[in-house]
Amino acid sequence: MKSILKTLFFVILFTSYLFGQDLIDFEARLSDFNFDKISAIDDSAALDSFIVAKMEEYHFPGLAACIVKDDKIIWKGNYGYADIGQNKLVNDSTLFHIASASKPFTGTALLQLWEEGLFDLDDDINDYLPFEVRNPFYPNEPITFRMLLTHTSSMGHHPDLLISYISTQDADCSVGLDSFLVNYLLPEGNYYWMNPFLNRSPGSYYNYTTAGFALLGYLVENIADTSYEEYCQEKIFIPLGMNHTSWFLENLNTNNLAKQYTYSSGAFHTSPYMGRPDYPGVMLKSSTSQLARFLIAFIQKGIVDDIRILNSTTVDSMTTIQFPPDMGFSWFIDNYFLPNSGERTICAHLGGVTGVNSLIGYIMGTGENVGGVILTNRRNDTGILEIAFELLSYGIITNVEKEKIDFPKDFFLSQNYPNPFNPTTSIEFTLPKSAYVELKVYNILGKVVSILVSKKLNQGTHTYKFDGSNLASGVYYYRIEAGNFVQTRKMVYLK
Repeated sequence: MKSILKTLFFVILFTSYLFGQDLIDFEARLSDFNFDKISAIDDSAALDSFIVAKMEEYHFPGLAACIVKDDKIIWKGNYGYADIGQNKLVNDSTLFHIASASKPFTGTALLQLWEEGLFDLDDDINDYLPFEVRNPFYPNEPITFRMLLTHTSSMGHHPDLLISYISTQDADCSVGLDSFLVNYLLPEGNYYWMNPFLNRSPGSYYNYTTAGFALLGYLVENIADTSYEEYCQEKIFIPLGMNHTSWFLENLNTNNLAKQYTYSSGAFHTSPYMGRPDYPGVMLKSSTSQLARFLIAFIQKGIVDDIRILNSTTVDSMTTIQFPPDMGFSWFIDNYFLPNSGERTICAHLGGVTGVNSLIGYIMGTGENVGGVILTNRRNDTGILEIAFELLSYGIITNVEKEKIDFPKDFFLSQNYPNPFNPTTSIEFTLPKSAYVELKVYNILGKVVSILVSKKLNQGTHTYKFDGSNLASGVYYYRIEAGNFVQTRKMVYLK
C-alpha cells in the first residue's frame, strides 16, 4: 500500500510545478513522509486538531477547506491568518489564488463550446486562430484541442525568466493573451528564443504546460467572440453562483484576498501576487464554498440544482483517462488508498506557486460522491496532501448531517465599496432566490445615469462595478428592484 501511495504522491507533486524551475529531489521529499501516521478521523474536533497540527508542522499561515457530498457541503473549516500583519483571520469570505487548480475551469469553458458543435477535438487549432502555431521540429503535424487538453501538444514549459519578465507585481498583467502567445509561440516573436516547443511529435509525449492552457483560453476567446473573463463569468461562474470568483484582481474585493507568504529563518514573509499573461492556466481566485459548487457540478455529471454547465457525457470524457497513465481532459485521475477506507479513484488537480498551495478533487465510481477543496496562502505540497487524504476519508465515513451551501436567506443591497470612490466602485447584493433584477444609478435630480443590471439572475451574491469616469463629482444613488424587493443607497464620487 505504501508503494501505491508513494507513486501517487510523486505524480501529484510533479504535476503541481508550474514554472519550469529546477526539479527538487522528489525521493528525498518522499523519504520524509511517514505514510503510517495517516489514520482515519471520524470526529470533527479531531479533524480540526489534525489540520491545525499540520499547519504548524508545515508552516501554513492560513487555510480554508470544505468537504462536499452529493450536492451539499457537509463540513467546512477556516484556520489561521489571511493577513498576519493586519491580524485578519481566514473566514468564509476569504479568497485565495488557486494556481494550477485553475486548469479544469479552462477545460470546462472549452468543452462547453465543443458541445455546441463549434469545433472537433481533433481539429487543427490553426483553423481557429488568427496566426499559425507549429512545432518547428514537426512543421507538418497539427496541434489539436485534444493535445492541449492533455498536455501532449509538444509545447514546452516556459521558464521562470519569461514569466518574471512580463508579469506584473500585485496587479493584473498588462500583457494580453494575444500579445503573449504571438510573442512566445511565433518565430518572429520577442520571447520565441525561450524555445517554446520540444523536439517531440505532437500527440506522442506528455509534458505539463501552463502556456498550453493559456492557448486554450485564447481559443475560447476566438471561438466565442468574447473575452475569456467575460465568457467564464457568463457561462460558468454566475450560473454556479460563484459571484466572487475571477481571473482578475480588478473584478474582486481584494480586501477579502488572502496575502501570500513564504517561510524562512523561522518567520513568514509576504510574497507579492504576480499578474501573469498565461492566466487561464494559473490565475483564478475564489473561495472554498464557491469552488465547492464547481466540484458538485462534476460529482453530479454537470449539474448543480437546476443549472447545467456540461452534459453528463462531456463530464465522463473529461474525467476518463485520455493519455495514460493519468491524464484526462484538464483533470488528473489516479487510484490510491485512503486511510481506513481502501482504494479509491480520485479526479483532482493540485495548484502550487511560491505563495499558494491548493487542491480540488473528488472520489469517482463508488457512489460515495465525496470531494474536497483545500486552499492555503503558502506552498507546501506534503502538508496539503496529508490533509486531503484525511478530508476525503472523513467525508466517506462521517454521518454529519448535510447542510446546504450558504445561500442568503433575504434580499439585501450592500453599501458600495469603496465609498467615497474615484472613479470605480463595487456594488454588491444578495438574492435568496432567482429574480429579474434592475440595478440603476441616479444623480441627485433623479435622472438615470447608468443601468448596471437588467436581467434575470440566479440566487446568491452578485457584484457589479460602477465606473463614474464620465460623471461629475457629487452624490449619487443606486437602487435595486428584484421582484417585490426595492432598496436604495447613497454613494459619493470624489475626483
